[in-house]
Formats: sequence, structure tokens, C-alpha cells
Amino acid sequence: MIDRPQTFAKLVPAIDYIHPIEGYRSDSPTDRGGATKWGISLRFLNLVSEGDINGDGHVDEHDVWAMMEEDKFFFYEKYFWRYYRLGELRDQQVANRIFSIFINFRGQDAAKIVQLACRSNLKRLAVDGIMGSETIRCINSATPQSLLAALRSEQASMYHKIVNRFPDQVANLEGWIRRAYRY
Repeated sequence: MIDRPQTFAKLVPAIDYIHPIEGYRSDSPTDRGGATKWGISLRFLNLVSEGDINGDGHVDEHDVWAMMEEDKFFFYEKYFWRYYRLGELRDQQVANRIFSIFINFRGQDAAKIVQLACRSNLKRLAVDGIMGSETIRCINSATPQSLLAALRSEQASMYHKIVNRFPDQVANLEGWIRRAYRY
């Protein structure tokens, strides 16, 4: 048997994957995250120490609009790719999808979507909202196409739950469902 090196997912193809979805500016009154550029929202910038992009002493929509390409890569790498250990995933398509889910949902909700998808692929896994070693193992041991289908379904389900909890978000549902079932 030939000893082959493990290959792992890369950040740049994941960014290329999300660009058609997140590659624009948005300031929709129905977006609970507020002003958003490249999927990085004002709400997110208020949570991180580097959120004052323009250096004026406070974080507001001007910081969102002032973000440059290097800021985007910095936030994507530090707060999503590395923080959620996505570089440990073996399949690039799966990593792309999960990266997109974490940018859209953040934290525990995103991890729960991933964990529920793993469980629907007959993997034993606690749904605790933590993207830890066991979740990474389950992702890597799943059949990629089967896991991708389950991720789409769980993502769509979460959007419906959001609308049930926050009826004012129904205006976003159609676009969200398109996003969930995107390739």
C-alpha cells in the first residue's frame, strides 16, 4: 500500500465559492446583522476587537463600507476558517459549504446544522453546537455527496425555524432557500 499524504481543504477556494453569495454590499432593513459587505456584518464587527476598520474610535456602518480585500481575508481566516477548524476538513466541497454556513449563521447555530447533517448520515454525534474534534471526525468520515445533501436540507430547515421565531424575516425566506440549495 502506498502511503499518501492527507489533503485538506483550502481557504481561497472556499472564498471563491461564497463570493457569488457574499460578494456584495447590503444594507437591507430586514437584515438583522445590519450593514454587510462580503458576508461580514456590522453586528459581527461589533463583536471583534478589530471591528473599527476606519480607526475613528467606534464601530458603525462606515467600518463595513471601509473594509478592503485584506480585511475580508483576515476576518474569514481568523474568525471562520481557523476558529472553526475548517482547514482540517478533507473534502473541499464540504468545506466550502460549511464555510458558507458559518458565515451565514455563525457559531452554535452553524455547528448544529453541521452536526444534524452528520447525524442524518448515520453518524453518532452530540448536537451541542461546538465544532470540535468529534464533529470534524464525523464530517471527514461521511460520504461527501450524502453530507452535502444533508447540509442543504438542515440549512433550509434552520431558515424555516428563523421565520417561525421571527415572522418579520419571511421576506428573506425565498432567497435563503435558494442559498441553501445552491450547488
